[in-house]
Amino acid sequence: MKNIVIVDIDTDRPDSVAIGKPPYIPEPTSLEEAKAMVDLDIKSLTEALMTLVVASHINNFADKDKTITEINNRLLEGVKQYIGMVTSEPETVDVAPEDVIDITEEKED
Repeated sequence: MKNIVIVDIDTDRPDSVAIGKPPYIPEPTSLEEAKAMVDLDIKSLTEALMTLVVASHINNFADKDKTITEINNRLLEGVKQYIGMVTSEPETVDVAPEDVIDITEEKED
């Protein structure tokens, strides 16, 4: 199946990575289509990364095993960190029972 993924990386930008599709690619019309598109994009980007790792290894620029370990570690830590940022619970503060205000009580005039 044909797939197009545009990856724009500019380390000088605050959001250094932009991933998208050309404007002529229709947007998914259902959750199932969106999931299938993202799944295919991840598979395509993985294939591209694999190609880069193999080319680097063949040309003696880097050891494939070390590179794969570094990629794996970065993926695990990066996703864990990002998911934590997105889903982190608000901080709680310990409050002594006598400091709790019951807002259900009616005020006396």
